[in-house]
Amino acid sequence: MTKLVFMRYESGELLGEHVWDAELLEETQGLFLMLSHSELYDILCDTNMELGAEVRFNVEAVKVDAPGNSVVLSNGERLSGDVLIGADGEHGECRTAVLGRRDPGTPTGLAVYDTLILMAFVSEFDTTVSEESWQFAAFGRGQGVVAYRIRRSEEIAFQLYAADVADGGCYEDGPSVDLACITRDNEISEKLGRAVQGARRATRIPVRQYADLEDWVSDDGRLVLIGEAAHPFPPSTIQGTAMAVEDGAVLAKLFSHLTSEDQIDSFLYAFQEIRQSRVGDVREAELAGIFTITADGPEAAARDASVRAKAAMGVNVLEGDGSTESVWEEYGVVFGYNCEDEADEWWVQWGRLRQRALEVDAESEPQLQITPAS
Repeated sequence: MTKLVFMRYESGELLGEHVWDAELLEETQGLFLMLSHSELYDILCDTNMELGAEVRFNVEAVKVDAPGNSVVLSNGERLSGDVLIGADGEHGECRTAVLGRRDPGTPTGLAVYDTLILMAFVSEFDTTVSEESWQFAAFGRGQGVVAYRIRRSEEIAFQLYAADVADGGCYEDGPSVDLACITRDNEISEKLGRAVQGARRATRIPVRQYADLEDWVSDDGRLVLIGEAAHPFPPSTIQGTAMAVEDGAVLAKLFSHLTSEDQIDSFLYAFQEIRQSRVGDVREAELAGIFTITADGPEAAARDASVRAKAAMGVNVLEGDGSTESVWEEYGVVFGYNCEDEADEWWVQWGRLRQRALEVDAESEPQLQITPAS
């Protein structure tokens, strides 16, 4: 993806665009990978199995026993280990076990309606999408759209943010919503309206806000939360998946230094220390992006005026004040961060020193000597 196009939801007016600077992305080692959830799951599953992981299919963890370091599966099987890693999302049993209660989050009044549209259908009436590496965002009054190419540009991932009209809802529910029904009562541009007509049925996921957890590690066992279980992101945001992958990389890097069981607890707490601030900043930015896309009233007018002004000056829409420093700052926060370097830095500054201290203490402990009776 090299270009992000901005338009009005109601009129289709082109407001401006942002061309991602290839040199800056290269310097920060940034990379866009656009793929579906199912494709990502397959990649992660295949990789883990190749590395020796045992995967059980068509079964759920229905009970988490943190003190016993074990989980009970829906088929009755009990699994145990030295560490439990809770990666079962914001509604999973692991987050509940650490928090001590269910956490439904706070409704924002918005939901994302996530679906796919065949590129061949859209390109028939919109020549904009004929450009390679294309993505667009449509600003509306209380609703908005983010869309981008996936699967070798054969399909468009189309995410409509609009009023939440029902209770519950998650990705696992599957496609059940006709987008034409959601957009029927609001003004929508001709191009977007025609795209909606060609969309497959959408999955509806409420946009909720979640408070930061004080602890990502259970008080009464070695259960650590990662990904959406630790820090739920708004659905369909770009960086939510990236943050979960970073979590896994940091945890793996820390445990690559494991030489004794005594280190485990410190590694788990170090993981939270390393990750919490990072994901908090990125999540706040992603949520702000949704509210920007769907803003109404004076905020929307100011947003559109700013985008138009930058376009008139030939400036990229996301470049802040247009200075090189602000560009580097924006790119650097997201793409210039190396999560494994952060884990290595913790090990050098704290982990290795702590391990040496434990070894010294062990060597200095008096040894029990038994003298044979005479």
